[in-house]
Amino acid sequence: MTGPCGTCHTLPSVTVDRFDPTPIYLQIAGVLRERIQSGQYAPGQVLPSEQQLQQEFEVARATARRAVEVLRDEGLVVTMPQRGSYVTPK
Repeated sequence: MTGPCGTCHTLPSVTVDRFDPTPIYLQIAGVLRERIQSGQYAPGQVLPSEQQLQQEFEVARATARRAVEVLRDEGLVVTMPQRGSYVTPK
């Protein structure tokens, strides 16, 4: 099955635990990190857009953006303006 972009696969929706003391953006970053490390998102593959992350996790755009920023700071993704965030080679 393909996702909304027509090329990516639809992933099961994961909810964040709003009662967990861990900030939601760190929970989302953790889910995305796990997907990268497991190979669901391969090196060179584009991550879901901020809008797609908003919809999947039911969060504000700033929260989705901050989650991707964490991964960028860790060196797991690189963001290209107007193109998206891509998984870096291992």
